[in-house]
Amino acid sequence: MWLLTIIILCTQFSRAQVGGSATYQFLNLGASPRQVALGGKTVTNFDYDPTQGLFNPATINPAMDNQLSINFNNYVSDISYGTASYAYLWDRRTQVIHTGVTYINYGSFAGYDAQGQPTNSFSGGELAVSVGHAKNIPYTNWYLGGKEANEYAAPARAKYLNNLPPTFIDVGDADLFRDEDIQFVKNLIQAGVETEFHLYPGAFHASEILAPEATLSKKIWKTRYDALNKALYP
Repeated sequence: MWLLTIIILCTQFSRAQVGGSATYQFLNLGASPRQVALGGKTVTNFDYDPTQGLFNPATINPAMDNQLSINFNNYVSDISYGTASYAYLWDRRTQVIHTGVTYINYGSFAGYDAQGQPTNSFSGGELAVSVGHAKNIPYTNWYLGGKEANEYAAPARAKYLNNLPPTFIDVGDADLFRDEDIQFVKNLIQAGVETEFHLYPGAFHASEILAPEATLSKKIWKTRYDALNKALYP
């Protein structure tokens, strides 16, 4: 009787190996250096970059005409990931056609049979091909599938900034967040918050990290350290 009970319990709680609960997760990886620099977040930019169309077809626009973007990442363990995108302005009536390829190669795997004996090695990967089209609806300002970000996601939209501590903000004039940072600085000053602001010509997002030996990068870091020392040791 005890042996039968143990067999039933073992059978009840055993399960097969789980390979995952979702598919096509590789499509959520960063499609461009600009997106990766933003922590993988998809900030909508209506400009010339064709990689935007891979994760938001609404951004396909005539400025992308004849633009080609190729990105490649080589991770550890032979895992590689890449994207390619191209946009073409067909004509004024059809407007822009966008094509894209996203792939990931998981590398080589050692094969074993049910008894644990080695068999042939094999590789694995995924590939997605997309074709998109966008056409502007004249005289409209419509945005579908979204809502306005709150003040914690976009500080420049905060309405009440009183009693905040002294604030230090710096940004490059080629940074995606430049205009929002400038607006936030204006709001802080209007609210009476002590604010130190630096705008660096020629600097883009995270340029001081990507090019740490550049003269401008060294200046950016020195200014930050000086502000930090001033705050900690007044």
